[in-house]
Amino acid sequence: MKHLERYLDPSLPAEERAADLLARLTPEEKMAQLCCAFLLRGDTERFRTQCRHGIGTVTTLDMRRAETLEEAAQMQRTAQQAVMEQSRFHIPAIFHMEGLCGAFIPGAASLPAGIGRGSSWDPDLEKQLAQIVGRQERAVGITQTLAPVLDISRDSRMGRQGETYGEDPTLAARMGAAFVQGIQERKAGTPGTISDAVAPDTLSNTSSSGTISDAVGKHFLGFHNSEAVSMGRRVILQIDFCRRFTESLSKQQSRKLGCVVSCLVIVRLTASRFLPPGSF
Repeated sequence: MKHLERYLDPSLPAEERAADLLARLTPEEKMAQLCCAFLLRGDTERFRTQCRHGIGTVTTLDMRRAETLEEAAQMQRTAQQAVMEQSRFHIPAIFHMEGLCGAFIPGAASLPAGIGRGSSWDPDLEKQLAQIVGRQERAVGITQTLAPVLDISRDSRMGRQGETYGEDPTLAARMGAAFVQGIQERKAGTPGTISDAVAPDTLSNTSSSGTISDAVGKHFLGFHNSEAVSMGRRVILQIDFCRRFTESLSKQQSRKLGCVVSCLVIVRLTASRFLPPGSF
């Protein structure tokens, strides 16, 4: 019987397989797994250059320029093939896309902005909408959805206010947790299709092949607009910014966070030692 390398042996725990594979990667290959490539419609050679050592994630925002659903799906398949061919160990990439108002693909459901859905005060409905988004994105090979937006609207001058659930941290926490649950819910079912948007009673978030989605709660921490925003430690404590993320992470097992580029006392929020203890 042919000997399997440990990282290829399905009988071993995932942690052991990952550790074995990681030990085999060169520094360049490890760095590639931390990077993201931008997939552009019709620009295969540029993409292959970006992925010469493989790549960790691929952003698919340019699928919005695809003219048909079939073209969008083919973009993902061609890109994944290129990534795996150039990876010495044939490591596939994770494909991600925005998902706040629906998938950026032809024929996808178009949802109201977060501020409109927040006014419904209906987490159950939010979960159903997330199921639609996750299933439609999986139909074209996308398994990482960049939503929900958990930011708190404090000042209209901050911009992108319509993406938030509003100004109430408790509402944002409940709605955000429901969206994460809808995206990530594990059930047996059938492969996702665009037509599933009109049949919510049949929605299932895992295809027959076992494909699952991950929600990416964002933006950690403070607010996602990169313009000058006054937000000190007192404001973060007062408005309880961390609560929305901890609820999504702990109750709904969200494993991904989208980070901001903001600073707190001239220190990047993602590296700040001033955040409240136990925030995470």
